[in-house]
Amino acid sequence: MNDFIITATRSMRDYASRVVEHLIKIPRFADKAETINGVELLSADRFADGEMEVSIRKSVRGRDVVLFSTCCRNDAGVEVEVAKIELYHAVDALKRSQARDIIVFEPYISCSRSDRTTRRSSVGLWIHLKILASLGVKHIATYQLHSNKSVSMLDPVICTIDDIPALTLLERYLCDVYIRNISTLETDVRPNWAFCSVDAGGEKLAREFANAFGAPLVVAHKQRDYSKINTIESINILSAELWTAKYSG
Repeated sequence: MNDFIITATRSMRDYASRVVEHLIKIPRFADKAETINGVELLSADRFADGEMEVSIRKSVRGRDVVLFSTCCRNDAGVEVEVAKIELYHAVDALKRSQARDIIVFEPYISCSRSDRTTRRSSVGLWIHLKILASLGVKHIATYQLHSNKSVSMLDPVICTIDDIPALTLLERYLCDVYIRNISTLETDVRPNWAFCSVDAGGEKLAREFANAFGAPLVVAHKQRDYSKINTIESINILSAELWTAKYSG
């Protein structure tokens, strides 16, 4: 990467600041703290009629910009749709400021679940990726998209996307925060934990976790009422490997 700067929309400024703090501890970046840190570079203003405008506070001409953003629920309290519009405006402002390449890091793309065209409905992920690419984003990095086919929504000649598997990171988090040692794994996790897939599509991922920790696997099936949003009529257990044998008696 050429001379670069890290910035963020309001939804991820705290996260981006922590990334910069860790980055400048690396010797090759230690003397570049001022040039790398652009977390507060973007200014988002709202007008009386509700419209938004994002401004750039200093020159980014010829520099690669890594833009941290999230369009899901966030600690900053920015509403989902407002966060999306702010992201789009930020990309446009950076492009107009002649940034060399714009790389968007969006850890969790909440609209990635909207990736099917089975009904007369919009496809949220396609809309989101298409807008980012058309505005000038050259690279998108995220974790664990809802399906493998999602990556094919973008033409790699125009914009590349890295869908980073989150399994290893989640396993490490569980080990560091909850398990910590072999004794806890043997006496608490394996006898008392279970990993559950809430639908058939998530069985593979849940099985990998169950196998990694030697814990039971539970697979459930959701029955939805598609005439209403966010509605589940029932959840039935399809299988509970090892669980039934250990706890039924």
